[in-house]
Order: sequence, then structure tokens, then C-alpha cells
Amino acid sequence: MTRVTSIYLDLVRFLAALTVFLVHANFGELLGGLPGLGGLGMNIGNDAVIVFFVLSGLVIAFVADKKEFTIQDFMLSRFARLWSVVAPALILTVVADYIGVSIAPTAYQTEWLSSGNSVLSIAASLFFSNELWFASIRPLSNAPFWSVGYEFWYYVLFAVAFYVRGFTRLSWLMLVSLLVGPRILILLPVWLLGVLVYRVSRTRTPKQVLGWLLVIGSVGSYLLYLEFDVRRHLDELTFHWLGWFEYVASRLGVVLPKHPLGWSQHFLSNYMVGILVAAHFLGIASVSQSIGGALLRLEVPVKYAASYTFSMYLFHFPLLYFFAALTVNLKNAMLRIAIVISGTALAIWLIGGVTEKQKSSLKRLLGKMYSGFVSKISFAWGR
Repeated sequence: MTRVTSIYLDLVRFLAALTVFLVHANFGELLGGLPGLGGLGMNIGNDAVIVFFVLSGLVIAFVADKKEFTIQDFMLSRFARLWSVVAPALILTVVADYIGVSIAPTAYQTEWLSSGNSVLSIAASLFFSNELWFASIRPLSNAPFWSVGYEFWYYVLFAVAFYVRGFTRLSWLMLVSLLVGPRILILLPVWLLGVLVYRVSRTRTPKQVLGWLLVIGSVGSYLLYLEFDVRRHLDELTFHWLGWFEYVASRLGVVLPKHPLGWSQHFLSNYMVGILVAAHFLGIASVSQSIGGALLRLEVPVKYAASYTFSMYLFHFPLLYFFAALTVNLKNAMLRIAIVISGTALAIWLIGGVTEKQKSSLKRLLGKMYSGFVSKISFAWGR
């Protein structure tokens, strides 16, 4: 994790978050589509989330190896990082949805928005149980929140595998796996690709020629993947297998959910994209010195922009719908688009500038609470 590599990964992280933002803003039901972005659809947005997964695995492997040497420190950092943005995002979603629905209820009549118990959806999301087994609980209008319900459990599984030793490790891995269920586990290999990239690049970085082949070849392969609609063919194969599985389950008297794979239903294409992303990152590790001059000059703005990626990801969807509701009666389409996009971006900048800085103080608070809890348990046990 050189300085140059860190800058590049931050740049990718910001661009992935921006892609998700633009894909959702481009929804026809929201603003009628954005000018010039007609080809920017949900598939590319889903691919951007896969970039996050691989990147997350890489960064987590790095911090566990170099910075956080106990499972307590590791998990406290993860909770602090998540809750510093997750809690404000859920509050923002509740407030924005309440005001937005009161102004333009028809704007919120879409399949992307939750219609279940609001209190349950917020609680499940706050404690990362929104995607366990066959559940898919959306916190009101915050549909992108699903990936957080995946990543948290990848952190837990990694922590057990990395910090726990002996037979206890296997027992805990089996227990956590039984808790999270098949959907989350199906995409675990994608996240582990990031861990693999870190482990490989730490000891045996490819030669520069191979590095450039990986960097350029991964981008070119992804463009071909889009051009030939490989995702559709892989999805057809997945649904064929799933249909056979549902048939066998029905013959055995087992009733499966309507969408048994949920957000993991594109897992074959997710695997392919994940492999391309991992290859790209591995190539960057070997060519970082060649691109260092340009990236070092961009370090300050890239680091600043990247510091808002988590806030952008978790804030943008309810804010887009909120500003769309506020401007629902505006006749000028271009003016409406400008207000919704700029309003959402400004709100993310203002709120994210506060929430992103709370991680350290929240970690200290959680650490004190954990120490106090352990002390009380030890005292009670001693008595």
C-alpha cells in the first residue's frame, strides 16, 4: 500500500460512488433521465458496487495486517466507521422521506422504496441484519443500503478467520455462516478477491510489463463485457439453474422466497467483474511508480473527494427523491434536474463534512463502553 497506490484506490473509490450516484439520478421515474447518460443503467451501478467489494477486501486485509492487531481493535474500528455514517444516513432517510411523501406522495410510489414496517427496517439496518438469509429489508427509500448488510458480515467473517486460532476459529466461522445465510455467502468470494490482491501484491508484485497488461487488459475486457452483453447471458444461465433448483425444492415440499437470491442473483457476472477489478488492482500495484508523478499532483483533491464516498453512497438516494418531490411541479425539466442534482450534492457535502469526521471520537466512545462492559462482566464473574 504505497502512497501512489493509496491515491489511486481513493480515486477509484470516489469514481465508483459517483457512478452509483449518476446511475440512480438517471432513473427515468425520478427525473426522466439525465441528458447524455442514456446508457448509464442499473447494470453499471451494480458493477460499481462490486468495485467497492473488492476494494473493501483489499483495504481490510491491509489494516488488519499493518494497523489493527487485535480483534477488539479491528471490530471497534469497523463499528465506528460504519455507524459514523450509517446512523446519520438512517436519520436523514426518515426525515427526508417524511417531508417528501407529505409533499408529493406519488413520487414515492416505486418498487425501489420499502413498503414494510418503518421501525423494523430502520432497526434492522442499524444493526446490519437487513440482508440475513432471505430477508431484504430496505430502510424506507434508502435502497442502496443493501450492500452495507453484506459488507458488515464480511468484516465479521474476516475477523474470525484472521484473529481467532485453532478449532475455535472453525466453530465461529460455521456459526456466523449459519447466521448470515446463503445470499451473503454467495458474494463473499468477490470480497475475498480484494484480500487476495493484497496478499499477492505484498510478496510478489508482477513485473511492469505484466502489470500494464493487467491494467489495460482488465479495462478492455470490461468494455467487451459491456459490448457483448455478457451479463445477460450469465444471468440467463443463473436463472436456468435457479429454475431447476426451484423445481426440485417444490417436489420436496420446500417453498422458496419469490426472489431467493435477492441482490446476489447476478453472482456469475459479479464474479467476472470482480476478477477484472482484482486483476486491475494487482496491475496497478506493479506500475504505481510509473504513474506516480501524475497521481501525486492530484493527491489533495482526490483524498478530499474520497473522504465523502461513504456519505455519498448512503445519503444520495433519499436525497434525490426528496429534491425530486420538492420540484415535482416544476415545468422546466433542465432546471429541475439542475436543482435536484446540485441540491443532493450540496447536502452530501454539508452533512458528510460532519459525519465523516466522527469516526475517531465514536471509536473512543465505543472503546470506553466495551471496556466498561468487560469490567462489569469480569466483576460479576469473579463474585
